[in-house]
Amino acid sequence: MGQEEYCNLGGDSIKRPMVVIAIGYSIGIIWGLYFHFSIVLFYILIAFLYGVKKLLFMSTKDNNYYLKLLFCSNFGTHFFPHKRAKMKSVNENKKFQLFSIKRYIRYIKLFLTKSVISVIIVSSIVSNIIFIFQESRYNHLYEEKTIKVEGIIISNKQEREYKNRYKVKVLTVDNSTKYHSTQIYIDVKKEVEFQYGDKVILQGEFQKGSKARNTGGFDYQLYLKSISIYGTLNVNKYQIVSSNNVTVLEKGMNDVKLAINQKIEGELEEEKQQIVKGLLLGDTTVLEEDLQEQFQIANISHVLAVSGMHVVYIIMGIEILFKKWLGKRKVKYIMILGVILYVSITGATSSIVRAGIMGILSILSFLVYRRKDIWTSIAFSLLCILIQNPYAITRCGITIILFRNNRYYLIS
Repeated sequence: MGQEEYCNLGGDSIKRPMVVIAIGYSIGIIWGLYFHFSIVLFYILIAFLYGVKKLLFMSTKDNNYYLKLLFCSNFGTHFFPHKRAKMKSVNENKKFQLFSIKRYIRYIKLFLTKSVISVIIVSSIVSNIIFIFQESRYNHLYEEKTIKVEGIIISNKQEREYKNRYKVKVLTVDNSTKYHSTQIYIDVKKEVEFQYGDKVILQGEFQKGSKARNTGGFDYQLYLKSISIYGTLNVNKYQIVSSNNVTVLEKGMNDVKLAINQKIEGELEEEKQQIVKGLLLGDTTVLEEDLQEQFQIANISHVLAVSGMHVVYIIMGIEILFKKWLGKRKVKYIMILGVILYVSITGATSSIVRAGIMGILSILSFLVYRRKDIWTSIAFSLLCILIQNPYAITRCGITIILFRNNRYYLIS
């Protein structure tokens, strides 16, 4: 967040330790996604091979020393003229090469010090263990069968072609509490209406989601994991037990979102409503397929994903409205509060959480008189997201932060 930070481990200093930790943490998760065994075994194999190499090198070093001394001396070159000619040709061919693999390997070694390697190994092992545990939980906690769920509605209605969809925070499944706090989707008939915060008892057929049928195809099950959803319950029986089973803050955030939606629907035509909801709240579920294709053809579909651009507008709007009355410093606290509220209202997706964290870090750097460091901010936001949900690394909103220019956070 601030000036270029260093961390001393075993005498070696690590520049931007948060970036190194984030790299290692990501490596452990990526390893878990593509390999079905622990990364610890890989590191043990590497250590074994390195040890064997060191032993062989030490055993041959003494034997080769006298031979090298012999060939490099005048005595050796006198009795072995072919060696003298070879050494001369080697020295003549030592010219500067622009694309020298050995030189670039030396550059990499300057970065990969013992401390950096140690931090990457430790953080990757930690993340890989967490990922393996999470993968086992996703694969074995729920079974595709008829189940009875008790839970709380934590989303507003999403209208689909034949059914309505809600998100549910599970309390019990078949009277078992081991499913507590997991989240699932429920699909209900069009005539069934639930309200945010309703406590419900549901019965139906549970499905985890289909995997990719072809290489490179869309993996719906992995997508659900990336948004912390265990699967979908097709409801055939339901009962509303009580209402308002959420905190006052959660209820308030949802009421604000509903009020914004109602204001948009009351003032604009249907097609404009869809665009404005997408721009303000990131709600692309209301967009028709033709309209989404038009955004994609124009290469501006990214504006519908709530991210850094929206956070900057919130920060700039608060600064314009309150800076005159509160002053340059106090308005920063209002900015932080505004960003947190906006992230909550828009659903806290990966892209908006990343942008929100980076925006808050940028504001905090001003409050604590530290210079901004964009790479540390990126690494910290990435770590926060991946610790909460390792599968979020598969989402585009996470991947794109490595390639985007984040200058819009450098706002005074």
